[in-house]
Amino acid sequence: MDSLLAQADTLYSYEQSVAAIEVLSDVLNKHFENFSGEKIVALTLLNGGIVFAGMLLPKLSFALQLDSVGVSRYREHETGRDLRWHSKPRASLVGANVLLLDDIFDQGITLEEVKAWCVDQGANSVESVVLAWKQLEESEGEACKAKPDFYALSIPDKFVVGMGMDFAGNYRNAPGIFVLKK
Repeated sequence: MDSLLAQADTLYSYEQSVAAIEVLSDVLNKHFENFSGEKIVALTLLNGGIVFAGMLLPKLSFALQLDSVGVSRYREHETGRDLRWHSKPRASLVGANVLLLDDIFDQGITLEEVKAWCVDQGANSVESVVLAWKQLEESEGEACKAKPDFYALSIPDKFVVGMGMDFAGNYRNAPGIFVLKK
């Protein structure tokens, strides 16, 4: 892709990522097999969740509605800021079991705020489904207590790109998950 990515360390290849998504889809299909006839809405968090959702959704064997929500915290920065809403879903969430699809779960701030919003909209349940769960190191004696409901891959507390994750808006399309060198 370019010199920055060429110097990056490969954490997970494309093939490893695909295999992990396959395993995750099996877990989700088993989890939702008793939801027959219930309303399920998958909300993809834009833009990071696009690649992951596009790979996961065709592997799910249960009926669902698909929509998206546009939110951002990073806005081309390396650290998060206040959550900014760009777009909200058109689908009604009243009585729905909602799946929030995103690229990465680090501190969980974005997903927790979107989850709370979904509950306020009348969702029966809201579960987070992410490609990567970042295992944050303890800071100031306090580890991140939030956890995703479902995840495909565990990653170290490093700055990663690829498979939807970006650096300054770039590298979301990188075929695998890479650790950028400082």
